[in-house]
Amino acid sequence: MADILGAKTVKAQTFADVVKGILKECNSALDIGAFNVDTLNVWQKTFGKVVCATANKNGIEKNKADNTTFIEGLAGQPETEKAIKAFFGTDQVDFLFIYAGNVTSTMKQYYSLVRSGGVVAFQDSEGQTRYVDVQAKMESGELVGEPLKVEKFVSGKTTVLYAVKA
Repeated sequence: MADILGAKTVKAQTFADVVKGILKECNSALDIGAFNVDTLNVWQKTFGKVVCATANKNGIEKNKADNTTFIEGLAGQPETEKAIKAFFGTDQVDFLFIYAGNVTSTMKQYYSLVRSGGVVAFQDSEGQTRYVDVQAKMESGELVGEPLKVEKFVSGKTTVLYAVKA
């Protein structure tokens, strides 16, 4: 898989600036999947609290920060989902970023954690057909039970699709 936002920190920072322009407060982020160093570092600088669910043990060791909690495991595993939801309790996140391979099921699992007015986003890249239908499902409401207006952030061969939760 192409390294989407992390190819250059400037791409991740520019997208973070888009997110900051949407959100009134940037208190918390949930990063699901196989993160990369550049992107995670930007989330750590942008948000007060970052939770990263990943199976990447090396990344966990390299990216420890006071405002970051790591939950080790794959997004689709029941024990990972349980740990993430237990961590947040009744709190909701401002920003959900999905790297996980199955965006559809991951979005369904974690969308409820995003507050009203929060941003959900996932990476896409040229030639990755598994995301082709996700935008249509988001816009029709089929994916999360409510229609979402999907926007695109494009940088080179990288596209991040994102939407604001009503």
